[in-house]
Amino acid sequence: MLGSADEDTCNVHVWDLARHLAKEERVCEVSEDSDLVLTGHEEEVNCLRFAGRALLASGSSDGSVRLWDVSSGATTVGRCLRVLRGFTGGKVWSVDVGRRRVAAAGRRGMVGVWAVEVEDLGEEDKKTEFAPVSVPHDSATALGQALLLDGGTTLLTADGMAAVAITEFWWQK
Repeated sequence: MLGSADEDTCNVHVWDLARHLAKEERVCEVSEDSDLVLTGHEEEVNCLRFAGRALLASGSSDGSVRLWDVSSGATTVGRCLRVLRGFTGGKVWSVDVGRRRVAAAGRRGMVGVWAVEVEDLGEEDKKTEFAPVSVPHDSATALGQALLLDGGTTLLTADGMAAVAITEFWWQK
């Protein structure tokens, strides 16, 4: 799978590369050849992260993270399964998906983590808990990467000043 964002429309385009390569297509046009067009963000999409072949997370300048069903053959394919709000770091520059957590990193050294059960994403009425995570980065620095490790209890972050931090946190339920 390959994803890209259209800054003019704020849409996300997804291609199933196996399908295109089987047809020996080497060049794809965004407007005509994408397998899915995902709409819903209000501002430009800055980052995408696939979680397997079925789930895509997108982070936007509107401060939200959206989780999408991109599995082929599913009846909900292309549907936004969950909109995660509450991020206080402004624009979302990086997003990662774990088994039970979604992390986002943005400007001013801000990181946020949502408690999300990936198996329950289709259930509309599920409440999603959000918590900011304190990381040891300069507050003026944008974080370019946030990765969840160890089943979602460790966060690896990297900023634009070549600093990397490993932060352990415990989610209280």
